[in-house]
Amino acid sequence: MVVCILAVLLIAGLTLCEYVFHRDLGVDTLIFQQRTIDSDSPVRPAPISAATLVLVGSALLMTIFEFGVPVAQLLALTGSFLGVLAVTGYVFQIKTLYAIGTSTAISVEMAVMAAVLGLAVLFARPELGLAGILSSSNVGGVVARRLMPFGIGFPFLLVLLAYVLQLVRLGRTPLSGIIFLFLGIVLFTAPILWTAGLLYRTDKKRERAERHLAAQYAVATLISGSNRVHEVAQPILDEICMTIGWDSGAIWEFASTGNLTRIASFNNAASDDRGTPLTTVSLEEPVWQSGAAIFPIRVQGTTVGLVECRNEKKPPRDEEVIQVMEAIAAQIGQFVERKRSDREIRRVNRDLRDREDQLHAANKELEAFSYSVSHDLRAPIRHISGFVQLLARRSGNALDDQGRRYLHIISNSCAKMGELVDDLLSFSRMGRADMLRGRVDLNGIVRQIIDELAPAASGRTVQWTIGTLPEVIGDSAMLRIVLTNYISNAIKYTQKQDNPAIEIGSSTDANSEFVIFVKDNGAGFDMKYAAKLFGVFQRLHRDDEFEGTGIGLATARRIISRHGGRTWAEAALEQGATFYFSLPQSQEQLSNADIKTDSVGRR
Repeated sequence: MVVCILAVLLIAGLTLCEYVFHRDLGVDTLIFQQRTIDSDSPVRPAPISAATLVLVGSALLMTIFEFGVPVAQLLALTGSFLGVLAVTGYVFQIKTLYAIGTSTAISVEMAVMAAVLGLAVLFARPELGLAGILSSSNVGGVVARRLMPFGIGFPFLLVLLAYVLQLVRLGRTPLSGIIFLFLGIVLFTAPILWTAGLLYRTDKKRERAERHLAAQYAVATLISGSNRVHEVAQPILDEICMTIGWDSGAIWEFASTGNLTRIASFNNAASDDRGTPLTTVSLEEPVWQSGAAIFPIRVQGTTVGLVECRNEKKPPRDEEVIQVMEAIAAQIGQFVERKRSDREIRRVNRDLRDREDQLHAANKELEAFSYSVSHDLRAPIRHISGFVQLLARRSGNALDDQGRRYLHIISNSCAKMGELVDDLLSFSRMGRADMLRGRVDLNGIVRQIIDELAPAASGRTVQWTIGTLPEVIGDSAMLRIVLTNYISNAIKYTQKQDNPAIEIGSSTDANSEFVIFVKDNGAGFDMKYAAKLFGVFQRLHRDDEFEGTGIGLATARRIISRHGGRTWAEAALEQGATFYFSLPQSQEQLSNADIKTDSVGRR
């Protein structure tokens, strides 16, 4: 068929050259060996016939090879238009429309064939170009199909009416009517076709964008309902290929060995028999070549997989499709990253729970051990102290001064050991005792503690500065222990000062906490040792300087920690110290707590 088309194009083209350049190339002698009797012109096809054959033949050839289909449709439409024009000339007996000068006129049969053949070539590819607009089901196609009959028929009827009027000698010349006819057709149909084309292109873009958005939404929906990428890879690939229009595809994953493993396939896609994708693919940017496209799946800057898609028609690079596929690959990458993070979080939480359980068990064992040791030491200490006293009463006169001094040291050591055991038991109980939460008036507790500790400050004039303390939620007895430790330490460490001063106050910080402090101008300490202050048996002064067991502040920290607060201290050597503890504020707890009042500040 292609050979026949080329032959027709050659003959018709040479015939047009004969008419244009007024030369006889003898093309007519290839078929006809005689000339007409009453004409000097060769027996050759009419120029209009040759023009329509060139136009329609070129359009048909371009359509077959899918080269410039919109241009081919325009050529076919022009050829059909010439045929209709010639038929109209025969209808209205206007020779100018079907013959040029004295040249051969196009026959009616040839004119009808040109008109029909042009339309046939125009609709040979109904999905493309002007034919696509006219045959589409969207708004543009509907508008074109409804308005085209009016655009062509209405002017034709007007001219027919004018021709009839001319026959009855009421109109102008037929040529003017024909000119009016075709000008009217052009004027009517051109806006219609332009509007239809605009609507068609807009609707096509909308449909394409909707498909792309539908693909992204479907991928997001599939991802949201899955736990592993392997479970959702196949439905994702199916959705991508069917919605966007890929003929085949595959999703690849980088295994732990670094090799690519296919985890999903659409339409039995494979780049080669070994089952590996394109070897020339970039692992960082999308690649589009020879109808195949590959899009990397990246997680935190690292390529973990590939999405490979193929189109048998080998379309040119489409940036819009690339953007959509990159977005889908990014969705998959975010899904993989999120699942990795979830697994890591679960692992860390599991480790934290295990460590918490181990720490809880160790603390339980330590508390039990401390309680057991402290409880078991009380009896031996009492025995030692008792026997020392008996020995002093019975044989004290028989001992020399050195011996009596030994007994005195043993007795004092037993007393010291008893204090340590009592403090250790108290510290151990603070971790196990139930908390009786309620409203606590710290002002009343502080006044009682100062009265109770007055004998420790006898012989000295302590300057007390006591601010207004808040009402807090907590265990009154436990908070009393904390304040007793803080205030007794302030009294103890100011005993060498000529003018001891102690200040007790509170403030509110940005973390919505009540902060209570006890400040003194006593011995102070070096801040580089501050981390040791609240540890068990940790002391910064010798016993001959200031007495103590080193458990009071550790007990205070344990109590405040159970209340959800913090403990810390600030000081300078020989310039005093300030000890703080914080308690959380809770207006809801203050308003809802049961109010119980007793004589020691617990409510």
